[in-house]
Amino acid sequence: MSAYPEEAFDPAWAEAIWGLPGRAPQPTTGEGLYLDYCRNCHGVDALGGVVGKDISDKGYQDAYERVRVGAGLGDPGQRMLYMPAFGTEVISDEELMMITDYIATL
Repeated sequence: MSAYPEEAFDPAWAEAIWGLPGRAPQPTTGEGLYLDYCRNCHGVDALGGVVGKDISDKGYQDAYERVRVGAGLGDPGQRMLYMPAFGTEVISDEELMMITDYIATL
């Protein structure tokens, strides 16, 4: 996929896209949550995937900070550095713990 210039990027469109996972029933296992929210970028094994960011050794606190704050939000065109923030209305603290527990089993 080609990069889009910043002026072509509509933040409202991105927010609508990030909201899509919330429209399907929320998974109830760490594996299901990981596959829905993390796999596309970090890979099925959490070793980097398409963004090259290995999260296999990150614990709950590291994950909490990154998931709640996000990264690269000032420049979505840098998609290899971009991660949206997910609030507790999308991924609860308990679900985030389930995700990090699942990652530890990979």
